Amino acid sequence: MKKPPTASVQCGSQERLSFDQMMHKRELLAEYVERWQYRELQRVYWLLVGAATSRARYPEIGTSEWGAKMWHKLGARAAHRAIRGSGRKLCEEATKAAVEKRRSDRESNEKERAEQKAKLEAAVGSSWRVANVFNNS
Repeated sequence: MKKPPTASVQCGSQERLSFDQMMHKRELLAEYVERWQYRELQRVYWLLVGAATSRARYPEIGTSEWGAKMWHKLGARAAHRAIRGSGRKLCEEATKAAVEKRRSDRESNEKERAEQKAKLEAAVGSSWRVANVFNNS
């Protein structure tokens, strides 16, 4: 069996790994290579290097919290795929409801402003602004 090529430090991401991350990556890579020893290692080697780099850079990968988060993302993707498959758009109903709510809020605010203006004009008169300006100066 041929010896696999050595991996450079800059695999995948442009950021360099810290010394601790690099040592952790080498440990993980040795574990992965040992696990894949009798399979076609040459073909899989760079995938193993990428996996070891990711695990070294992001140690939270593989924890139960990370797994739960990925599980929920997978479920959301499946739901979105089903919605698109049925010909609908994502959040179409919610978007329409939000637009309708904004329109009704705007109308009610305009109506309230008109009522307040009418009350003020009825109480003080239509020239109240001009009178206030001349009285205060």
